[in-house]
Amino acid sequence: MSSKLNQIRFTAPPRRPPVKLFAFLAAALWSLVILTSLHINVSHEKRVTLDLALHAARAAYFKDLAFRHWATEHGGVYVPITERTPPNPYLKVPERDVVTPSGKKLTLMNPAYMLRQVLNEYSEIFGVYGKITSLKPLNPANAPDEWEKRALESFDQGKTEEYGITSIEGKPFLKLIKPLFVAQGCLKCHSHQGYHLGDVRGAIAVSIPLEDYYTVEERSIFENQRTHLIFYLLGLITIGLFAWRSQSGFNQIEQYEKELANQHDHLEEQVALRTREYEEAKQEAENAVAIKSGFLANMSHEIRTPLSGVIGVARLCAETELSSEQREYLDTITYSSEYLLMIINEVLDLSKLEAGKLELVESPTDLGGLLEEVADMFALKAAERRVDLFYSVDQRVPKAILVDKARLKQILINLVGNSVKFTNKGYIYIEVEVTKKQHQGMELLFKVTDTGPGIPYEAQANLFDAYVQAQPQVKAQFGSGLGLHISKQLSILMGGQIWFKSELGQGAVFCFSIQTRLAPVPSEPVRLRLAQLEGRKLYYWSANPVFGRCLELMLQTVKMEVVPVFSLVEIEDKTRGEKEPFLLLDIPLPAGSPEPASLARSLPHIKPICLYFLGAHQRAGSEISVLKKPLRASKLLALLCQRQSTQIEEETGKKEDILPNLAAIYPMKILLAEDDYVNQMLATKIFERLGYRVDHTDNGIAAVEMALKRDYDLIFMDIRMPKLDGMEATKRILGAGKNPIIVAMTANVMLNDRELYQQIGMKDLVSKPILPSDLGSVLSYWGRTIKKHQHLSHVALPERDPQLLNPKVIHSRIRVGGFFFDHLRTHFLDDLPNLIEQIEQTCYQGDDVSCMRIAHQAKGLADNIGAELLAGLCFELEVLASENHLYKVEAHLLEMRDLFSKTAEQLRQVEVDL
Repeated sequence: MSSKLNQIRFTAPPRRPPVKLFAFLAAALWSLVILTSLHINVSHEKRVTLDLALHAARAAYFKDLAFRHWATEHGGVYVPITERTPPNPYLKVPERDVVTPSGKKLTLMNPAYMLRQVLNEYSEIFGVYGKITSLKPLNPANAPDEWEKRALESFDQGKTEEYGITSIEGKPFLKLIKPLFVAQGCLKCHSHQGYHLGDVRGAIAVSIPLEDYYTVEERSIFENQRTHLIFYLLGLITIGLFAWRSQSGFNQIEQYEKELANQHDHLEEQVALRTREYEEAKQEAENAVAIKSGFLANMSHEIRTPLSGVIGVARLCAETELSSEQREYLDTITYSSEYLLMIINEVLDLSKLEAGKLELVESPTDLGGLLEEVADMFALKAAERRVDLFYSVDQRVPKAILVDKARLKQILINLVGNSVKFTNKGYIYIEVEVTKKQHQGMELLFKVTDTGPGIPYEAQANLFDAYVQAQPQVKAQFGSGLGLHISKQLSILMGGQIWFKSELGQGAVFCFSIQTRLAPVPSEPVRLRLAQLEGRKLYYWSANPVFGRCLELMLQTVKMEVVPVFSLVEIEDKTRGEKEPFLLLDIPLPAGSPEPASLARSLPHIKPICLYFLGAHQRAGSEISVLKKPLRASKLLALLCQRQSTQIEEETGKKEDILPNLAAIYPMKILLAEDDYVNQMLATKIFERLGYRVDHTDNGIAAVEMALKRDYDLIFMDIRMPKLDGMEATKRILGAGKNPIIVAMTANVMLNDRELYQQIGMKDLVSKPILPSDLGSVLSYWGRTIKKHQHLSHVALPERDPQLLNPKVIHSRIRVGGFFFDHLRTHFLDDLPNLIEQIEQTCYQGDDVSCMRIAHQAKGLADNIGAELLAGLCFELEVLASENHLYKVEAHLLEMRDLFSKTAEQLRQVEVDL
C-alpha cells in the first residue's frame, strides 16, 4: 500500500478554460450576428422602398397607357380652340380644324396631344411627371434626352422597361419608361413616318417623387436599429451572467483540488493513517465530481431560464402587428435562440440518460403528420442547397401509434439535420416500415438516406459516442456532437437500436427501430373524399430516381396508379382520351425539358401541378397549380380531391337535393366566421339547404363581438382570419363566460391539430373543402347534444317508417359514381363489425364517452349507405351511452349484429357498373 501511495504524485491543477476569453469571443460572435442581421434588414428596407416606388410608377404608366389606348381607339376628339388647346401645328391630317354650323371653331386633338395635356395637368396637381417621347417625334418637344434615347433603342432589342433615379428641381425622383406600340389608330398620323402595325412607336416616361418613400424607409431603418440594440444588450447580459457564474464554479472546483493536495501531504506523514486518509480523499474527490456534475446541470438550467425568456418575448412580439421585415428578424432571433436551447437540452438529456432519469411519455401520434413536421423544419435549408427532401410511410404502418412523440421527433431531427448539413446535392429520403407485428404491438424501422459525402472509415467506430463527430473540423459550425449519442440512447430506451451504413463518397443510410403499439384513430370524413381518387392515374416527370417510389408509397392508401413520363410526346400519347388528367412536374425538370408554362400551353387539356423548392421564384399562370417542396401527402391529396370533385360536378350536373331539413329537427342559432368569400358563400348555401339561416362575418374581432351580443348555439370558426385568428377568437369568447359549441374550420386535419383545437375549447372540426355531409354530420351530432342538455328525451322522427335500406339514398350514391358507392359499401361491410366489437369492449370497460363516440361513428356509416333501421338503433345506443346506461347498450348488441347481417345481405345484392 505504501509503495503504491509513494507512486502517486499530484500534478499542478489543470488549466481552467479561459472564461473571459470565451465570453469575449461569444460577445464578438453575438455582435457579428447582430450587425449582419441589421445589415440584411437595412438592405431589405432599401430594396422594398425601390420596389414600392417602382410599383407606383408602373401604375401611373398603365393609367397613361389606358388613357392613350382609349384616345387611339376613338381617333382623338374635337375641342374648342383656346390658349391651353391651340391647334396642333404638327398634326397634318384633313379636317384638323373645323367650324360648327353655329360658327364655333374646333380643333382635333390627336391621342399624343391629349395625353401630353393630361400629363401636364397631372404634374401640376400631384407632382408626378410624365412625358411622351420618340426617336422620330412629330413635335420637337417630344424629342428624347440621352437616357430616354438609350431606353428607346433598348426597346427595339426586346426590353420591356427601363428605370433609374434622377433629380428634378433638386429633388429625387424614380423615372420609369416603357414602350408604346403602333396600333391601328396610330397609323392615321404616323404612317407617313414609315411605322407599321406593332412597331415600337415611342415611349411614355413617368417620374415618381421619392421623398415620401425615403421618409418611410428612414423610419423603418430606425425601428430596426432600435430593436437590434435591445436584443444586442439582452445577449450581452446573458453572456456576462454565464461568464460570471462559470468563473464562480471553477473557483469552487479549484478549492476542492487544493484540499485534495493537502490531504495527500498528510497521508505521507504516517503510513498507519494513509489508508484512512486515502479513503477520505477519495470520498472528497467523489463529492467534487458530484458537485461538478450538479454545477453543470444547474448552470444549464440557469442559462435556460433567461434564454427561454428571450424566446418567449420574441414569440409574444411575433404575435403582435409587425412588418414583414420585423417578423423576419424575430424569426432569426427565435431560430438562433431555439438552436442554442436545443444544444443545452442535449446536455441535460445526456445527464438524464446517464442517470437513468429520462422517462418516456406515450401519446397517440400520427406518423404522417410527424414526418411532415420534420420535413417542414428543414424545408428552407434543403431548398437553399437545392437538395430534395422526401418521406414515405409503408401502407402496413398504422396511421396512429402510441409513442413518445417528442423523443421520436428528436431522433429524426438529429438524423435529418445531419443529412441536411452535409448533403450538397441529390436527395434525402425518410422511410418508415413495419418489421415485426404481433397483436397490437409492432416494431417500426426508420431509415434516413442521403447522397452526401459519406462517413470516413476511421470515424465510423466511435460515431455514436458523446462529443464525437465524423468531421471534427466542422464541430464549431454544426453543434455539440451529442446528437447521435442521444439518438442511440433514446432508440434503446424505446426498445430498439440504431445503426448506419456508409462509404466515403457514396452517402449514408441511418436506421433505427422502436417498439410501439397501435393507437385508436377516429374515423374521418376525408376518407370518403379520397375514395373518388381510386383508380385514377397520376403522371409525374422528375429527374430524381426516388421520386416515383415516394409517390407510390404516398398514394398507395387511395389506390392510385403512379405513371412516369419523360417527354412531352410521351405525355400526349399516354393522356390521349383522358379528361383533365393529373400531371405532377418535379421542378427543375431534366435538362432540355420545356418550361411548365410552355408545357401547359402545349397541352391545353392538362393543368400541371408544379413542385418547387421553397423560396424558388416562379410565375405560375392560371393553367398551373403550385406545391412547395418537400412534397406533403396532405397537400397533394387535397389538391387532387379538389380537382376530382370539380370534375364529378361537371359530369353529373345538378344533383338531387337529398339533404334533410335539420333545422326543423334541431333548431339552433348559428354564427359562421369565415374570411374567404367563396368558402363563406358555399357554407351559407349548405346551411340554407339544411334549413338554417346563419349570421356570418369575415374576421375574428367581429366574431367575438357578435358572440358576446347574442347567445349562439353553434359557432363555425375559421382558424386563419384577418385581424384576429380563430383560435384567439375562441379563447376570448370562452374567456368572456360564453359557452357556445365552437367548431373549427380548417384544412389541417392532422391528429396534432385536432388536439390543439380541443385544448383551447373547440369541440369539433370541419375540414376543408367543405362538404354537405360533413356539416350535416356535425349539425346532427351537436343538435342532439344540445337537445339532451335541454332535457329533451327524443327527436322528431320522419312521418314514414324507416326501412332496412332507403332506395333513394342508394340511388343518389350510385349517381355520384359506381366506384364511389362500391367504396361506401366496402367501408360499411368491413368497418361496422369492428365498431360493434369496440362498443362491446367499451361497455365492458365502463367507458361511456368512447361508447357514445363509437356509436356515433357507426350511425355515420349507416347513414352514408342509407341503412335507416341500423342508423336508428345506433342513435338509440348513442343516447343510452350519453346517459351512462351501458348495461342497456349491451342488451341491444345482439339485435345490432342481427340487423347488420340482414342489411349486409341486402346491400350485397345491389349491382352497380364500376
